[in-house]
Amino acid sequence: GNLPGSLQEVWRSKHCDCYTETGCDLSEAGLLKATGFGAFRRSPIKIPYSITAEGIWEATRVRDKVDLITPSDPVIAVLVATTSHGFRWVRISQLPLTQYLLPSITKTVETGFHYRVYVGYDVGDLYYDKAEHSQDILDWFQVSVRQPCEARGIKVE
Repeated sequence: GNLPGSLQEVWRSKHCDCYTETGCDLSEAGLLKATGFGAFRRSPIKIPYSITAEGIWEATRVRDKVDLITPSDPVIAVLVATTSHGFRWVRISQLPLTQYLLPSITKTVETGFHYRVYVGYDVGDLYYDKAEHSQDILDWFQVSVRQPCEARGIKVE
C-alpha cells in the first residue's frame, strides 16, 4: 500500500523500513541494542536478504567466526523477551527473570546439550537498559546459573 505523504517522514524517522526491507542494519538505525548473556555485544546483525534456506545459509556464512555456535553437543537456545514496563523494581531479586525463569533452567538442564540464554528488552527500558542493572544480571547469571551448571558438566551461556 501507499502511506500518505503526511506520514512518510514519521515512517522514516522511526526506521520502519527496517521492519519491511531486507538487509537493513538495525544497530545502525539505533533500534538494536545488544547487551546481556551469551553472544551479545557482537558485530551488527542484519536481517537476512531471504527467508529461504539458501538466504539464511548465506547470512550465516558471512558472519564473524565469534558469532557462530559450534559446540559438539546439540544447542538449546532459550529466548526471553522481558520488560519492566509497569513495574518499579529496586533489587535484582524482584525480577521474574531471576525469581522464576533462570532458576528453573538451572534445575532442569541435562547433560548432552549446550544451552544458550538470550534476553531481549526494549531500548530505553527503565530497568533493563541501564548498564549497572545489566552487569548485576550478568553477575547473578554467572553465580546462580553458569557456575552450578558447569559444576554438573553442563555448558550454559
